Amino acid sequence: MTDGGTAGEAAATSTAASAGAATARFTGGDAGPAAGQTELSPEQDHSRYRQLRDKLQAELNTRAEKMATDPDLDEGTRHRSLNDLWNAYTEGEMKIGQLYEKELQGIVDEQEQKVFRIPPNLMDSVRSSYHMIEGEVDLAGLEGEGFEGIQAGHEKLEQMYDRASRTQDRALMLAIYQYAVERGLHSLRDRHLSNSPELSKAWEGFTAARMKLDNWNSREENLIQRLDGRRGIVKPPVIR
Repeated sequence: MTDGGTAGEAAATSTAASAGAATARFTGGDAGPAAGQTELSPEQDHSRYRQLRDKLQAELNTRAEKMATDPDLDEGTRHRSLNDLWNAYTEGEMKIGQLYEKELQGIVDEQEQKVFRIPPNLMDSVRSSYHMIEGEVDLAGLEGEGFEGIQAGHEKLEQMYDRASRTQDRALMLAIYQYAVERGLHSLRDRHLSNSPELSKAWEGFTAARMKLDNWNSREENLIQRLDGRRGIVKPPVIR
């Protein structure tokens, strides 16, 4: 093995560690908007990911240029080392993306807990009310078939919420709200949210977090953002 081969192997070995170190820095703070970047909607703004991706790209470019002009490397070793470099950094970018997705999911889970939060003193009452609601709605649904049965169940739920609102039965109101959220009954959900600033704020946070995660996981958005440079890394010209 020539001195050039030894140098190439050493460079390739240090590359994997460097790309891995970039993923370890993921615990850093949020990045601000990129210079010259068109303002994005909140769910499209993945600047936290881009900050580390950009550092990874700059590091890759520097290492690739240095390796490409290293006079101690023969052509074969240079070619293999540059391709090893590229493979290591593409893996590093993928890990950054996975860590970012995990963080987004954690935010969704945290916000969801706020949406379904029940005061400790109402925990048992809400649980009992929820079971009662399920029984009442199912019973009302038996009075009709298909859409009529579903509509009858929804009307029963509205009547129960009216009664709970008149009597200020917080446990029943919360139980109906949670049932409405789980079943996608938007009008009843929004009715309760309009009377609870705290829950309304929690719902907005949950919705925003979920939209951001959905945007990140969208195959179409992934393609668009890779085409316009917001995701992924670019192979340096010296690597062929």
